[in-house]
Amino acid sequence: TRFRFTARGITRDHKVGAVKQQAVVRKDFYARLGTPRVLQEGNTVELTGIVHNYTKAAQSVKLSFKSPYPVTRPAPGRVQVAAGEVARVGVEISVDRYREEAAFEFEALAESGEQDGLVVKVPGRRRGAPFFEGRSGAVSAGNPREEVFRVPEGAIRETVVLKLDLDAGLHSAIVEGLEPL
Repeated sequence: TRFRFTARGITRDHKVGAVKQQAVVRKDFYARLGTPRVLQEGNTVELTGIVHNYTKAAQSVKLSFKSPYPVTRPAPGRVQVAAGEVARVGVEISVDRYREEAAFEFEALAESGEQDGLVVKVPGRRRGAPFFEGRSGAVSAGNPREEVFRVPEGAIRETVVLKLDLDAGLHSAIVEGLEPL
């Protein structure tokens, strides 16, 4: 984490000054987990465990990985990380079912006693219908309009939503636009 410090001052006789300094703070030994932003049902993906060793000695690190999905290619159980280096390990999972959110745990425990771990939550997406499709238009009195919405074959019925907004004019559209804010 990078911090920026700024100090400004003024004296009674109107002299002014400022000083700026930065500081970077990090642990000597820590773990990260690289994941996709979204997991889609039916996909196979690789997650990357990353171990940073900024200690003065090489580390033999025991790794632990927990997934709510089946692991199709496990990560090695142990990795050697040289002093001042980073090690990456991959684990492949099969997103065999839809979950609104999946939590993955990754832990690194060095023989020296250094350790770190984290939980990363990743949102899920159903397979089938497009994530979203937006259409808009206007129908005025005497000018009918027909729209056709095609649902892909094999789409999961619970994922298909059609929302119609019928409003009285521009003011209703403005209010609708402000609603998410």
